[in-house]
Amino acid sequence: MYPGPETFRLGNAVAPIGYFTTAWTLNDLFLQSGFEAEIGETAPSRAFHPIMAGQFGSTEDRNMVQQDALGWATSMTLTDGRTADELWVYLADGADLPNVYPSGAYEISWEGEGTVSVIGADITTQSGNSITADYPGDGAFWIVIEDTDPSSNGEYIRNISVMRPDAVAGETFNQTYLDFIEPFNVIRPLHLLGEQASYGPEIPWADRKPYNYSHWGGALGAPYEVAIDLSNESASDFWLNLPVAADDTYMQNLAELVLERLDPERQLCIELGNEIWNWDEPYYRGRDQALAAAEARWPGVLNQPAAWNNNEEVDEVMFVNSWVGTRLAEACDIFKSAWGAESGRIYCVIAGQVGASAPNYYPNRFLLETPVSVNEEGASPAGERVDAFAIGPYMADVTGPTAFDQSSVENYFADATDWVRGEGDYDITADEYGLRYSIRYDAELAAEFDIPLVAYEGGQHFIGSSYTRDTISNHELMYDLYQDLFEVWQEEGGGLFVHFAGIRPRGTNEPGVEPTYFESENFGIIEYQTQPLDESPKLRAVLDVIEEIGQR
Repeated sequence: MYPGPETFRLGNAVAPIGYFTTAWTLNDLFLQSGFEAEIGETAPSRAFHPIMAGQFGSTEDRNMVQQDALGWATSMTLTDGRTADELWVYLADGADLPNVYPSGAYEISWEGEGTVSVIGADITTQSGNSITADYPGDGAFWIVIEDTDPSSNGEYIRNISVMRPDAVAGETFNQTYLDFIEPFNVIRPLHLLGEQASYGPEIPWADRKPYNYSHWGGALGAPYEVAIDLSNESASDFWLNLPVAADDTYMQNLAELVLERLDPERQLCIELGNEIWNWDEPYYRGRDQALAAAEARWPGVLNQPAAWNNNEEVDEVMFVNSWVGTRLAEACDIFKSAWGAESGRIYCVIAGQVGASAPNYYPNRFLLETPVSVNEEGASPAGERVDAFAIGPYMADVTGPTAFDQSSVENYFADATDWVRGEGDYDITADEYGLRYSIRYDAELAAEFDIPLVAYEGGQHFIGSSYTRDTISNHELMYDLYQDLFEVWQEEGGGLFVHFAGIRPRGTNEPGVEPTYFESENFGIIEYQTQPLDESPKLRAVLDVIEEIGQR
């Protein structure tokens, strides 16, 4: 069993599952299909898109494809009576990168009656309900249903699989991908489980996506079982983000599922939601749920003076953060009770904002002190009921007169290094003091409750322009900056550190214009599965630290 959260070690925020991914997570490409939906949509995930009168149908058309309880299309006829020419399933888009998938023979098989073909690959053999297709390893790759259940006897095409050339029969996860995440000894599969799992509305336990669903990408994310199995197969501890909207019954069932399925040598970390402190999209959705839950729990408290608050108003930050800390502590009790004698394998983490423990700045303190529940209910502070406090120590540019110097790459990284280390223009006396001091303030707060400081995410966060995305984020000098980050983290007492992100391609934008904020992202430790190590300074830096501390 690995050390607890107080020990410095490195984890991985693993890639999402989707047709857009460049990670070779699964042996069966069909499982990574599925279209996204608006967060808050609780309808079953969909993978089949209709071609109508020779045109790619709309989202509304897609939602009218008839499908069974496991997401298999049951008919060419839509629910409004129109008939689709074909039904397409997007397997991979290649992310505009060369050789992003292995080239070679992909073995396609299915059950049921109808006609299947492909786009983006050449069919070399076809017999009965199987096809061998030669895919070059880049570009779009689609499965096409030309007809299904032609005799209307219920024998529609289903149980489709599209196996990679290097797939091992009976193995869910691709060995190349397992080899990539094996050096890390914690995985945080937040995005693999889908945004809905953290920010969406309450979904009854019985209505979650089942393990035998037709696909694991798209809306509602992958089933919990997939994330647990990935933890087992990669010999990693499992960091689980609990839905903000989940009730006690959901929590109990989830706790029992993880206990039953997680390898007994693995530890479990639980966190409530993801960045509930964050007011931006999509995080604000979880915050809105927390606010609504707090108002239901403590009516008449928000924005009202309270004697226990020196007759000052209870503002929204104190109110929401009190609920977040209290609810995580309650979830912790549910999980540890369900695990009984195995509860020592669980550590419960309250996550806050990096640096929000600075003098005269109280958001993180409210998470741990939970003043509303302490004074309105007589509860103990959440910080006394949990096992760790988490922040996201990202390296990012600053604004204003001390913004990093872009006159040369060397000058930019010199400023970034000073900021991480808290030196030069970014010492403790500066208005924009360095990352070191934000970490220090958070560590001091955690120490008041005798719990360690951990990183739920962290790494480089140079974002906002094509310059930061294409020149800075993967520059060779990033290797040294990562070494500085991990050195400062350890010097300031940080423990477990989950790096964000895993394998993820950079954002793209139209030529000739600057990218939008999200288009300027380049978070991946590498951008595609086979990216050479000598072109991957972030990955080299992380692997060298892992070797240095003897993690694996």
